[in-house]
Amino acid sequence: MATVLAITGCSSSSDNSDDGSGQGPSGTVRVGIEEIPSQWVPGTDNGYAWVRVPYETLVGRAPDDPTQISPQLATKWEQTPESITFTLRDDVTFHDGTPFNAEAAKFNLEYVIEQAGPFSAGLSSISSIETPDELTLVLNLARPTQSLLSALTGRGGVMASPAAIEDGTIDDHPVGTGPWAYDQSLSVPGSEVGFSLYDGYWDIDNVGVRQIVLVAIDDSDARINALLTGEVDLGDVLVAQADQARDGGLEVDVFPGVHYGLLLLDRGPGGALEDLAVRRATCQSIDSEGLAAVGGGEYLTATNQRFQEGEYGHNGDIPPLKFDATAAEPQLDGVPPLTMLAFEQTQLFAEAISGMLGEVGVTLDVQTVTAGEYFTGWYAGTNSMGLGDNTDLTPEEWYTRWFAADAPGNPAGVESPELAAAAEKALAETGVAAAEPLWSDVMGIIAQESLVCNETIVNQAMGYKPGQVEGVQTVTWEASSVVFKSLRKGN
Repeated sequence: MATVLAITGCSSSSDNSDDGSGQGPSGTVRVGIEEIPSQWVPGTDNGYAWVRVPYETLVGRAPDDPTQISPQLATKWEQTPESITFTLRDDVTFHDGTPFNAEAAKFNLEYVIEQAGPFSAGLSSISSIETPDELTLVLNLARPTQSLLSALTGRGGVMASPAAIEDGTIDDHPVGTGPWAYDQSLSVPGSEVGFSLYDGYWDIDNVGVRQIVLVAIDDSDARINALLTGEVDLGDVLVAQADQARDGGLEVDVFPGVHYGLLLLDRGPGGALEDLAVRRATCQSIDSEGLAAVGGGEYLTATNQRFQEGEYGHNGDIPPLKFDATAAEPQLDGVPPLTMLAFEQTQLFAEAISGMLGEVGVTLDVQTVTAGEYFTGWYAGTNSMGLGDNTDLTPEEWYTRWFAADAPGNPAGVESPELAAAAEKALAETGVAAAEPLWSDVMGIIAQESLVCNETIVNQAMGYKPGQVEGVQTVTWEASSVVFKSLRKGN
């Protein structure tokens, strides 16, 4: 059987030791990011890199293997086909001093579900939530699930102060349980958002720095310059510029950050991509290997499906997508102009795809926007296609987020009877091993119907100056993210 989610422990542990200096957390690390988030509400598509600073989740994931699930705000849990019962830590408070307990966790999860945002689908297996006591949280399940624990490690599972959500404080700044609390004195509206150590943090002895400041620098060249001049200590750069950054004296860690796939969105009645033959020809006219060449060797690897060989849900019968623009062109005659959004991390892809479609007579208008505008526009359903980040770690998460009729990433709201029936069987299966071939069938139908194509494994790059910041540990399949607690300010 392929690799599935694993549990690294059923109780939390910490050696409560410092870094050997005896000084505890110290110094300020400035992090260059593309833009400051416009909101901090749980369950919004606002990027991993900054969410992990003020917020925590019930369970976490290993930085180098996201299938390894470990305790965080929950110390242990027990899962059956009917429910998951969590035991929560008894020493956690939010940054506003209010207690983190079962009622607070219940409030957050119900809030994300009720908002029906981009990550609510990951919680769709929850039928109800109970709180037998302050430290016990019971998630009753509408169906068996292999993916809920994984979903709870992500943006749909962050825990914010219920009081801050109810009074609107959360609209201006985050109020979580993480090591650092929002600090207005370190913040500049629109350009910098600062965080200082929360003295009431439950794991303070394992925190390396006292302050973190996120600095908005919307261009990779400018972020590289800021790293070289010391304006920032750490920042993501385009992988295509990794060698340039290294030549300037920076250390650059390249890591698997995103699974991009071209999702064909305008599939509803009368949509430009409603017809299967048009979708197949669209995919056939795009050279995946050519996309890989756009960004250089370290940038990405072309694949033929989301889940790779050895991963849970992989379908070995899905054939490689054959690039054949000559065969595709007649099928695309009369296709109206298409639209697509792009931001810094996807712009190279989008422009290359536009050029390839132009070769077969299809106009693709690419509009470059900020990352925040990109995700807002995606869910609004106003574009023909889009590059999905596919950060979902299991087939169940991937299907319920992008392809189910009610999936937030499926703005057309259409799903074939064949796909719905196959997914229903997979969702109903209680056994992890028994469900795998059923999910493999779902993956095959998604490929056969050309709902997504030209999948690529996209590497990302984190740059920093040696000696200026230490303990940099990137996070696999979390775009532009590091383990912030492990950072140490250099000399």
